[in-house]
Amino acid sequence: EPYTDKDVFSSKDLPFEIWPNVFLSDVREQMKGLDLTLWAREYLSKHDVEKIQGWKYALIHYYDEEQYLHSDAELQSRDLLHKIFIGLRIVRPSRVPWQYLHARIEPNGNLDASGFSRAEVPLTVLPCDLWAPIRRNDAGLLKAIVPALLKAYEANCEPLTRAMRVLEMGYITPFPDVKQLLWVTGLEALFTSATYHGAPVVIHRIRQFLGSKTRVYEQADFHIGVSVPSLTLKNVLQDIYTVRNRLAHGEWIPGEFLSRPGYPGGAKSYADILVEATGIVLRLALTRIFKESLLETFGDKDKLDRYFSHAPS
Repeated sequence: EPYTDKDVFSSKDLPFEIWPNVFLSDVREQMKGLDLTLWAREYLSKHDVEKIQGWKYALIHYYDEEQYLHSDAELQSRDLLHKIFIGLRIVRPSRVPWQYLHARIEPNGNLDASGFSRAEVPLTVLPCDLWAPIRRNDAGLLKAIVPALLKAYEANCEPLTRAMRVLEMGYITPFPDVKQLLWVTGLEALFTSATYHGAPVVIHRIRQFLGSKTRVYEQADFHIGVSVPSLTLKNVLQDIYTVRNRLAHGEWIPGEFLSRPGYPGGAKSYADILVEATGIVLRLALTRIFKESLLETFGDKDKLDRYFSHAPS
């Protein structure tokens, strides 16, 4: 079914430059002819080969042939792509895990592979993340946040790199309770300090930073016919911490959260909605920080505390 938002990305929009020499590209034709015979003999099953040759879209980093055989250049390229891939996860999560192919482009356009990594298991993304493919606006937003995102890694801005790390780990784990705990840890890395911490501080600062009326779900991200609840951050933040505190202290989710319904075709209960909402809030916070280049503020806890002491309530 069509989406309410008609901004779906298509092959005619590709390649799309995200960063100098890094493009979001359609690689279907190149992957079909990829020769994996060397690895198929011992390491890959027929199914593995078919999956790799079935890749459709990829982030591609181009660099000079003179650098191709140097391990440092490959490691730097792989590191750059992985960081930008995390940015894509922030902008638009999907079940696609991190995988990597190193290859030389031949004169006829085919790929001559010299190395690759494959994901052993798919990510366990939540129902709300399965509906929407990447959009033109998503690609533009990724391009907008990448400069600050890369700077955060370069400057070892620990609150931000930790928040990105636990965001990714939350998508790797299949356990909803672990996702919830990890993503709340990410929010606390961003919004608390040794001086100001605890649930009331986090809730108040998130409402200040993102706005109490910010919606958890955007209807445009879902198929027509899927009706999502009209929840705002004001509605869910306290409940997110109620669940977090129960789980962190060895208890379980309140029964009323489990019995309260979710939404058709997605979250089965309100408890599931709260897991989705936690990841969404973390992504929204990271997006704004990177888009507005607030690294100095969120990377220094004294500056963070002063920022929120002057922020409107």
